[in-house]
Amino acid sequence: FQQREGNCNVPQKFITQDGKNLGTWLTYQRVNRRKGKLRKELEQKLEEVGIVWDRIESWESMVSLLLKFQKRERHCNVPLNYITRDGKKLGS
Repeated sequence: FQQREGNCNVPQKFITQDGKNLGTWLTYQRVNRRKGKLRKELEQKLEEVGIVWDRIESWESMVSLLLKFQKRERHCNVPLNYITRDGKKLGS
């Protein structure tokens, strides 16, 4: 998912090509972490691949990047393949 989309923000209903419900699985990992039930080594592995624990914070970060783009370009028509200087796929 990350290689194809450029992030680990897997939609909750996302199912892999081989039928695994990756979105639901990741939701459970987030819930377990929030409850303190996710083992530290598993949490670390997920962080290493780029899992975002707080999706609201991630959303706010992207809105901030969009506002910067708008200020610079004077519009919000971000090209589909646009990538920020720090590697965020703002256009996707």
